[in-house]
Amino acid sequence: MAGVIFNSKGSLYGTASIGGSAFGGTVFQLAAPNAGELVWSYTVFYSFSKAPDGTAPQADLIFDRAGNLYSTTLYGGTGTGCGYGGCGTVFELQP
Repeated sequence: MAGVIFNSKGSLYGTASIGGSAFGGTVFQLAAPNAGELVWSYTVFYSFSKAPDGTAPQADLIFDRAGNLYSTTLYGGTGTGCGYGGCGTVFELQP
């Protein structure tokens, strides 16, 4: 649902709105192949564990100058009255 972004080393970062250890979605990295290689490596950076942690990340990620990643989830958090499992979260992932 969201786009991917590059870091300064050429790796891609993105989100998946489902999947991961609790099926609440993930933040992932696709690391660029080394010279002479063809295969990108896939790493799950974070696996959401549903409310109150967050569920269903669907917005683009952004980096700050320190390399932290930020975005939002559709569900999770502690709010009520928003439907399935909370009103969503804003998250930060540090390197």
